[in-house]
Amino acid sequence: MVYNWKEKVVLITGSGSGIGWQLAKLLAGKGAYVVLNGRNNKRLTEKENQLLELGYKASSFCADISTVENCIALIQHCQHTFGKLDVLINNAALSAAGTTVEQISPVVFTQLVQVNFLGAVYTTQAALPLLKQSKGSILFISS
Repeated sequence: MVYNWKEKVVLITGSGSGIGWQLAKLLAGKGAYVVLNGRNNKRLTEKENQLLELGYKASSFCADISTVENCIALIQHCQHTFGKLDVLINNAALSAAGTTVEQISPVVFTQLVQVNFLGAVYTTQAALPLLKQSKGSILFISS
C-alpha cells in the first residue's frame, strides 16, 4: 500500500539528527507538513530552515519529552501551527552504547527510561485527541 503524505501533519520526536532527521526530509519531500522536535534549539532551527528553503512546510519545537508538560506544549504547537496532527512518530531516544548493565549508573538508567519509554508514552497520550480526530497513526522507532 502506498501512503499519501500530501498535507499530512507529521510530528517526529528526536528529529534534529539521525533517523528522525532522515525521516523528516523524506516525508517533507513527499508533501507532508513536518514538525521537528528535539532538545537542541539551534540544531532544530537550522534543520527547519533547510526544509523551508527547499519549499517544504515545516516547523520546529524544542522540548525535552521526558516531562508531561513539554509533551503537552509540543502537541499544542502542532495544533496551533498546522491545525491538526495526522501522524506521530516516536523516535526520540538516548543511548548508553558501550555500557553494560553492570556499568550503567542508576542516574543514567533513569534518564534512559524517562526519555526512551516515558517520553513516548507522554507524547502519545498528549497526541491522542488530535490523532483520534484525524484518524491518524502512531509509529514507534526503537533501536
